[in-house]
Amino acid sequence: MTKNNCYNNFMGFVKKHLTTILITTAMLLGLFIRIYKIDFGLPLIFIADETDIYDEVIKFSLNYKFILRDGSINDFAPPTYVYGMFPTYFLTICTMILNKTASVFSFHIDFHFYHIYLRLITALFSLSIPIFSYLIYKEIFERSKGSLLAILLVLFNWKLIVYSRYLNQDIYLTSLVTMSLFLFIKYLKSDKTRVKITYLILSSVALGFATGTKITALLSAPMIIGVIIMRKRTKDVLPFIIGVILSFSISNPFSIINFQSFISRVIAMKTREAGAVFSSVNLNPLKYFYGLSNIMTPPVFMLGLITIIFLSIRFLKNKELKKLETEEITHIFLIGNIFIYILFFSLNKRLVERWVLPITPIFIIYSAYGIYSLEKLVTSKHTQNILKISLLLISFSFYAIYMLMFFKQLNIGDTRLSAYNWTINYLNQSQNKELKILVYTNKGRDPFANIKNCDVQMFHVYESGDAENFRPKNPNDYDLVITYSDMEDNYKNSYVSEKYPDYTNSWINFEKEIDNTQNFLLLKSFETTKLDLMGLSNIYIYQKVSD
Repeated sequence: MTKNNCYNNFMGFVKKHLTTILITTAMLLGLFIRIYKIDFGLPLIFIADETDIYDEVIKFSLNYKFILRDGSINDFAPPTYVYGMFPTYFLTICTMILNKTASVFSFHIDFHFYHIYLRLITALFSLSIPIFSYLIYKEIFERSKGSLLAILLVLFNWKLIVYSRYLNQDIYLTSLVTMSLFLFIKYLKSDKTRVKITYLILSSVALGFATGTKITALLSAPMIIGVIIMRKRTKDVLPFIIGVILSFSISNPFSIINFQSFISRVIAMKTREAGAVFSSVNLNPLKYFYGLSNIMTPPVFMLGLITIIFLSIRFLKNKELKKLETEEITHIFLIGNIFIYILFFSLNKRLVERWVLPITPIFIIYSAYGIYSLEKLVTSKHTQNILKISLLLISFSFYAIYMLMFFKQLNIGDTRLSAYNWTINYLNQSQNKELKILVYTNKGRDPFANIKNCDVQMFHVYESGDAENFRPKNPNDYDLVITYSDMEDNYKNSYVSEKYPDYTNSWINFEKEIDNTQNFLLLKSFETTKLDLMGLSNIYIYQKVSD
């Protein structure tokens, strides 16, 4: 075979499989970003959810034989019913497989490796989100040009990347909800009864596991049931409900065994959330639109919003639901899911952006479609190309900025560890080996707790009882005072200051005291990027001025 023939065959192969090659390359790059420095923050726990998941997985996977032998089956019960157990049980099975493999090859596993391993599984699991997003796009739009763009926008979304790197419920929730929505769309579009029921059951199972991850996944159920009824297939409602209940029960058996406790704890959590004092309180009714704008970046969000509004207006013009085509019903179903999530969480006082992660992929899908549909607003082909290229450049420029900030934060490192290591070195060089240290933090497992004579105070505005009773200690009683920027961010929250002015004033006075150069000297500061994507804190170390 000649060189020309080899080249032509190669180029023919590339052209034929170009989309597959591009998607594979993009997925590998997305995986690399998710696992790059995946040990970030370890051995500390970076985000709160990691503590609950990691501790339970290790306990179950290493002690399951003893638990079963002793008949203490309730030891497998969750410490709280706020978060479901699907990720925990799933990761426990993965860890048991790892342990079995290690025993076969006489490989020793330490706890640090366990943590990295569990993070890696979460990162791999997260890759299903862009895949199902891509499949949804292909199903709902006749033009498939934007499908590649859809997978890229979901794959490289900064919020999904950040949460894909840590143990948390939200990635598993988002993946399972997106999977359930895709399978339900396949149900809608299938003609054969057996195939339709298969997709419906699979969709219900995915949603059941999603509910077994976070109870809020049930927000997708009303639209699913509503669409089934709209399509005059009322008989399919029962199999769907049974599928959800059964898969939920499998992933959360103790919610059924201890049903009364499960219900009371869920109600208690909702009550506490409504009455608690959080730094994330935001009374703006449009807060979750702003939240989505931050998650998706402003241009991608606006593209999606404009597309959704245009499509919604078009559907509303058709007042006869009976005449709606499957395509139109599919869009109503997806858009309805978006607005149900936004409405539900907007009624809450808090703005927690990750709560709306399950609808983010769907929103991004419409953003991708918008880039290819807004060109219809102009007739000139040349102008269409300019508009399309401009929208793509603007969208990916924001993505690039966020990604640069993300990598910059990774390279700066965890400010907690940097501050801790600097303090250890400072103490070793200090003539006074008995320095008294005060640390105010709201970060779970703080490294300063390992230092002798170090008084670590967990600061968080969480419940009204804390705000009523918690007051900062006198900094003048200590040689070093270490503060986290979260402290200032929390007590200066307008909702907190209005509800508990004395509480806020006490912290203002504390800050004035350590900022007084006659009393304290700022020794060292450890600061992250101004655009904080990972929830890191700036840390400031003050030294008391000698009398």
